[in-house]
Amino acid sequence: MKRIHYVHFGNQRSGSTWLYHNLMKHPAVDYRGEKESQFLFEHSQDIIGYNKRFSEFEISMNFNPLNWALDSAQLSILSKVATHCSICFRNPYDMLDSWYNFVDIRPNNFVDRYIELNFVNYTKTLTRLDSYVDLAVLVFDDLEADPQRFLNTVTQNLGLTNIEHTYNISIANKKKSNDHLLYTDAQIKTINSGIDDFSAHIHRDLSHWKKK
Repeated sequence: MKRIHYVHFGNQRSGSTWLYHNLMKHPAVDYRGEKESQFLFEHSQDIIGYNKRFSEFEISMNFNPLNWALDSAQLSILSKVATHCSICFRNPYDMLDSWYNFVDIRPNNFVDRYIELNFVNYTKTLTRLDSYVDLAVLVFDDLEADPQRFLNTVTQNLGLTNIEHTYNISIANKKKSNDHLLYTDAQIKTINSGIDDFSAHIHRDLSHWKKK
């Protein structure tokens, strides 16, 4: 089998844990590494070390929601070793609500902070990554609507046979939102504008994501 190094950039609370656990059960996957490797963050531009870490596996995987934040030098390195890449986006309001209830730190300016960090500027994230890697774009809506079809999309992209999903999305998102964030008019305007841009960029109507 041709060696595969699959990098899933993820996005907070957008199903990367679900996808990882299901792919780990694929008979062709012999990867035994951790889900979220911080190698490039910790060792900067060490491509030899990165290759050594993952080369023992016919199919290796790097699932890390922070991957999209790698700097240009690190992304350039990753582009040399990754054979397949994907990213999954979720309704930014749902993502922020879920992330707020998942993390322990509760800053008063939570929404503004993540807007400033471009967590909800999906088009900016996508165009930046696209300049380095060939990226399959996934949408969390599809995972919620039909988990099996979503998984099949990924396995087919990797050139693997389809498998039945056994890891429930409710388990992967066990810390469900209890507190719902309150958004200012300015925040809603910014996020809604980003949704419009992203919808146009991937040629898909995601207007149902927007807050009125």
